[in-house]
Amino acid sequence: MFSLPATVFLDLGGFRKAVQDRIGELHRAYDKKGNPQQLRVITDVEPQDLVLAPAPAPVADRAGSAREQPEASCGRSTSHRPVAGSSSKISRRQAILTLTGAVAGCAGAGYSLWPDSGTGTDGESQRTLGKRLWEFETGGSVKSSPTVDDGIAYFSSQDQFLYAVDARTGRQKWKSPLRVGMNHSSPAVAHGVVYIGSYDKNVYALDAGDGSQRWEFLADDEVDSSPTVVGGIVYFSSKSGLLYASDASTGTELWNYDTGYGDYEFVFRPPVAEGLVYACGGLSDEVDLYAIDARTGESRWSARVGVQASQPVLSNGSVYLAGGSDGMDLYCLDARTGQQKWIFPTGEWVDHPAVADGIACIGNELGNLYAVDARTGKQRWQVRTRHDMVGTPTAANGVVYVAMGDFPNKDGLLGDDVSSVILYAMDSRTGARRWEFPSDSLSAPTVADGVVYVGVGDSLCALQA
Repeated sequence: MFSLPATVFLDLGGFRKAVQDRIGELHRAYDKKGNPQQLRVITDVEPQDLVLAPAPAPVADRAGSAREQPEASCGRSTSHRPVAGSSSKISRRQAILTLTGAVAGCAGAGYSLWPDSGTGTDGESQRTLGKRLWEFETGGSVKSSPTVDDGIAYFSSQDQFLYAVDARTGRQKWKSPLRVGMNHSSPAVAHGVVYIGSYDKNVYALDAGDGSQRWEFLADDEVDSSPTVVGGIVYFSSKSGLLYASDASTGTELWNYDTGYGDYEFVFRPPVAEGLVYACGGLSDEVDLYAIDARTGESRWSARVGVQASQPVLSNGSVYLAGGSDGMDLYCLDARTGQQKWIFPTGEWVDHPAVADGIACIGNELGNLYAVDARTGKQRWQVRTRHDMVGTPTAANGVVYVAMGDFPNKDGLLGDDVSSVILYAMDSRTGARRWEFPSDSLSAPTVADGVVYVGVGDSLCALQA
C-alpha cells in the first residue's frame, strides 16, 4: 500500500482523454437498468504514465490578494458493486483509474461523487425521478429553451413552427410557421410581442396573442442568438459577430457593433443593464468582453478574457463569464468599470455560468459542477457526476438544474450529440441531488412559478420544480 499527500493534482497531459474513455467504460459496466455487464480488462498503460504534479499556486486578483486553494478532504468511503465475470484481482489500468478517482476526490473542499443509482438490498435504483406534469408533442426536435410570460410558454421546434401553449395545462394556444426549422434561438417576450431569431438571417416579431407577424428584420448572417428586449429596443447577435439594436415596435435598425467574433456560433442572449449591453468579441487568438452603450452603440470599456469566452451573465452589479486560454476559468468583473474582482480556475472547457441566490454555478466537460460564492469567488461545493456536461446550468429558488449526458462516439465536448442525457435538480447550498429526469435529449431548462419547462426530444415537458 501507499499513501498520498493531503492535496495533490493530476497533470494528465495527453493521458487525459484515455482516462476519460476508460472512466466511461467503467461507467458502462452497468446497463440502463443497473444490471452488471462484462467489463473488459485493459493493461496497455504503465503506472509511470500517470504523473502527480504539485498543487497550483493561488490565483491573485487585480488588487494583489491571493486566494488559497481549499483544503482536501478524503474521508468519504465509497462502496463498489462487483462486475459480472470479473475476479477480485485488479489490473494495472484499473489501478490507475482507481488512483485517478482517489486523487480527484482530494482536489477540493465540498467534493462529492454521485453514483448512477443507489444500491439497496434488491440492487434496484434508489433515485428520485422528476415528476412530469404534462407533455406537448411537436413534429420536430425542441432544442431551444422555452420562454414563459403571463402564463404562456413560447418555444420553437425544428418542425418549423413557433408554439404558444398554456403553461399550466400544456394546451396549444397557437402556432406560427418559421421559414427554417434548425433554430436554437429562444424567444423573448415583451409588451405583447414575441421576438425570435432564425437561421434564415431574420429576426421576427409576432403578436403574443395570436402569432401573427408584426415585422421582420434581415441581418447580415444567421441569427442563432436569443434576443433581449429592454427599453423599447431589441438586441441580438448574428453568426458573423455583429451585435444589433433595433426598434422593438418597428424593427428599424438603430445601430450595429462589430465584435470581430466572426464564424462563431452565437447562441448568446445579450445581457443589458444600467444602460450597457455586453458582448464578447475579438480575433481568433484574443477575446475581449465589451460593454457597449445601449443607446448609441459606442464601446464604454473592454476587458481581455483569453482566446475564448462564454456568454456573459449579469447579477448584482457584476458580470460573470467563462474565459481563458489553456482551459477555461470563471471570471467576475465589475459591470460598470470592467475591473476584475476574482477568477475561479476550472482547468477544463466550461459553458456560461448560472448565478442566483449568491451562488455562481458552472460545469465542465468532465462532469464537474462547481458552486462558487458570487461575491468572493470561494468554492462552496463541487459535484462530480459520471456524465459529461450538456449545455448550461439554470438556477432558481435555491435549486440548480443541469443536464449531463453520455457521448458514445465523440470526445464529449459541449454541443456534441449524446446517446442519453439526465436533467439533475440539486440544492444550490449543498449540491445534494433532489431529483433527476432521464431522456434521450434535452434543451436547457426554464424555471417559472414552481415549474421546470424543458425540451425533451420532440416535446415540451413541464416538470414539478
